[in-house]
Amino acid sequence: MGAHWALKADLELATALVWLLVSTPILLMIAAVFSYTHFLRNADELLQKIQMQGLAMGFGAGVVFVTGYQLLEAAGASEMQTDHLLIVMIFSWVAGQLHGSWRYR
Repeated sequence: MGAHWALKADLELATALVWLLVSTPILLMIAAVFSYTHFLRNADELLQKIQMQGLAMGFGAGVVFVTGYQLLEAAGASEMQTDHLLIVMIFSWVAGQLHGSWRYR
């Protein structure tokens, strides 16, 4: 969020600083993906199944949301923002995990 704010504020920043601001969150997100993958590999089978169910729901909801919203945009809706897609995917992922946890309790 800090990088987004700094870039939108039209500050007079050096090119190297701009690249640092942009690349730092990207590198942290890549590290988070590797960490989550490591977590999944070391989890027991039940936890892996619950996590995969959550990931499948999040991915599926994201695909449905993107394709559905493209149709809505063609019908005149405002342009979709990336934040909206992330919110849909994250809440669907959490819902899938909660459903899996409840199902296998």
